[in-house]
Amino acid sequence: MNMIMAGIQIVLGLYVLLGGVIKLLRVPFQVVHWELYQYPMWTMTLVGIVEVLAAAGLIGGLGDRRLAGLAAAVLVVMMAGAIYTHLFQARQPVVTIIPASLCFLLALVVISGSWPWVSGP
Repeated sequence: MNMIMAGIQIVLGLYVLLGGVIKLLRVPFQVVHWELYQYPMWTMTLVGIVEVLAAAGLIGGLGDRRLAGLAAAVLVVMMAGAIYTHLFQARQPVVTIIPASLCFLLALVVISGSWPWVSGP
């Protein structure tokens, strides 16, 4: 695995892990955001769990491209949902989608590096 891809997986994994933990701990600012999104609070817990698992898959996927690719695919779907939520559900300014958009793009990079035809096992 090349060092750049490993770095992307680690940075993305740690960032997503932090977001998941914040949701699971129900940090007050996140609860306020979730109320703005108009989703039930149990979905915040579900999203937090999925984010923690995806982060584990990205970091654990340093030795297994398929695991990293699966975790990144989950994140692509989740970040698409986050972008939708910010823009259409909460009607927030476009600038609010920057973090989710970056995660979306980095997850696509991880997916592109996890396919079997990419060099190396």
